[in-house]
Formats: sequence, structure tokens, C-alpha cells
Amino acid sequence: MQHRTVRDVMTPEVVTARPGTPFKEIAEIFERNGIAAVPVVDDRGQPLGIVSEADLLRRQAHLPDPQGHSVSRSTDPLDSAATVAETRRV
Repeated sequence: MQHRTVRDVMTPEVVTARPGTPFKEIAEIFERNGIAAVPVVDDRGQPLGIVSEADLLRRQAHLPDPQGHSVSRSTDPLDSAATVAETRRV
């Protein structure tokens, strides 16, 4: 049995998201790139965290994040695209 490495499952180009990237846009990033998670980076490209498909599903089901991260929501109840990932320092 041959063991797979991280290199075997990673994409060759790194796709990232920024804090404040709308929920819907993150889902589109996953679909366009055939990925299930994306790193969230700051203005300098430094990693702040990661958002996965599981995070999006948890948010849609209104379940708490087991890691204690929060998600902010627009105050406009009709603006579902304004739901964004937000990092929290622990």
C-alpha cells in the first residue's frame, strides 16, 4: 500500500480568501477550483485562518463552531450574500 502525501492532494496554485469575503463568494471559490477549504489571508498575504465547506454547512444549519470562531452577518436580513467569515484571536 502506497501512502499519499500532502503534495498528492493539494492544488498547484494557492487560492485564498480575505476577511470579509461573502459566504456565497467563498462557496463559488470552492466550486470553481474543485477545493473544499481555502486559507483566509490579510493584506500582506499572511494566513489568518481557514474556511472549509464544513464551516459553510455549519453556518447554514446555525450550528456553533467547535473551535469558537464567529461569523458576522449583515444587519440587512435580505442580504444573505453579506454573511462573511471573521477571525477571532484566542
